[in-house]
Amino acid sequence: MTVDTKAIVGRLCEAWQVKKYKDLAAKLSVGESTVSSWVNNSRIPFNECINTVSKRGCTLDWLIFGNHGQSLFELPLKEAVKSALSEACEIELIDDISPPIINSIANMALRDYKKLVDIKAPQNGHSG
Repeated sequence: MTVDTKAIVGRLCEAWQVKKYKDLAAKLSVGESTVSSWVNNSRIPFNECINTVSKRGCTLDWLIFGNHGQSLFELPLKEAVKSALSEACEIELIDDISPPIINSIANMALRDYKKLVDIKAPQNGHSG
């Protein structure tokens, strides 16, 4: 399997919300030539990817392979909303609602939260 390092660097740019390699280099505290060498030498910057995952909330699966999925922050947030709704039903603050409806409400809350804090779904990479 061949991994597209240019796409990986593009996703790193997207995760850090920058468009140019020099700006990504500054965010990652590396030289601009280091970023270019990742692309030119087909070297995956694993340490920088792991750092990005921990600081930006994306997944390693997305950074390396481009596979979309929930970020590290989405699942706990969704579970917290579902738990709060279930608890509200238990103490009769709201009428009893089914688990599928609770899940739908949690998804809507997550969508609205993303809009509120400007978390955007990953898109294709950038060039530098």
